[in-house]
Amino acid sequence: YFADEAGTEEHELSYFEIAVDAENHTNLQAVEAKAATCTEAGNSAYWYCDGCEKYYEDAACTKETTLEKTIIKAAGHKATAVEAKAATCTEAGNSAYWHCAACNKYFSDAACTKEITLASTVIAAGHKATAVEAKAATTTTDGNIAYWSCTVCGKYFSDAACTTEITLADTVIPATGTPAATTPEENGTWIQDSTGWWYRHDDGSYQTSGWESVNDTWYYFDETGYMETGWVLDGSTWYYMDESGAMETGWVLDGPTWYYMDESGAMETGWVLDGSTWYYMDESGAMETGWILLNGTWYYLQANGAMATGWLNDGGTWYYLQESGAMATGWIQLGGTWYYLQANGAMVTGWLNDGGTWYYLQESGAMASNTYVGPYYVNASGAWVQ
Repeated sequence: YFADEAGTEEHELSYFEIAVDAENHTNLQAVEAKAATCTEAGNSAYWYCDGCEKYYEDAACTKETTLEKTIIKAAGHKATAVEAKAATCTEAGNSAYWHCAACNKYFSDAACTKEITLASTVIAAGHKATAVEAKAATTTTDGNIAYWSCTVCGKYFSDAACTTEITLADTVIPATGTPAATTPEENGTWIQDSTGWWYRHDDGSYQTSGWESVNDTWYYFDETGYMETGWVLDGSTWYYMDESGAMETGWVLDGPTWYYMDESGAMETGWVLDGSTWYYMDESGAMETGWILLNGTWYYLQANGAMATGWLNDGGTWYYLQESGAMATGWIQLGGTWYYLQANGAMVTGWLNDGGTWYYLQESGAMASNTYVGPYYVNASGAWVQ
């Protein structure tokens, strides 16, 4: 620096002695304001001078700022939790998810780190139907029409699409009649000899190899004419005759095993409805107790043979049997409370990881929600908020 115009007298000037021209900024660049999003920072409007490498809040460059001060931080997602809802046979459900109203995106976690689509949260509805083939009735045994049974809701339908609901009673084709028999004479006489009992008509004839009704009670006579007791196989149908030879109906106890005979005396197999209680008889006609697996579905028959419904404690483990008797698995909602049953039907307690999300089931099996489990918080849908 020089003190004279000729440059002969050198002089050192301080910064404050140098005149600054505020309008002499070069290559001034205007940067437009940009709104912040949930995930990206924005900025306020500012101007940058390439000459002095400074930032300003105004085009006249009278208010200096810094680049950092222009930055508007990302807003972050403003997520609302949507509780999980189990699907029914007729209404779709959904997994738990979070929705950000600001960006209209969906996430599988409360921290909004895993983006998903709304469609991926949907749990489809629909009946899980098992077809039951039609079976013709015989003179002694009920048959049935073809029908479909839903293992989830326990309802019955007349079509594979499960659009027409019916009752199990609607499927029954009644037996066509009682066993064929020879009409006896008006009077006759029971006779016992060293072989057994037989019935002689007044004309001296007697029934062989078939049924006869004597005083409104049915008896069965073998090929020699003697009255049968115990089990009798007529065609492909079993009957039971008591010690007096009279044909049994209803429940029969033979040794330690119970059997059920319908009104015609025919031994039942499969499901039997007695009053309002269901029982299951195996292929031999024996009444089942305990767990049974039918067409991929588990049922539980109590010690008296009655089909269990509702909560069941078996050996210290809780299970839930639906109204149809079918053992429940997965999430179930009872009276506003959620429970989780494993694939083997056992009720879960403690922490559960379902599809990557943690839930806590209390000692009663009820899912915890809107509360702390120790240091961990579970939200309204029961999911642990990390």
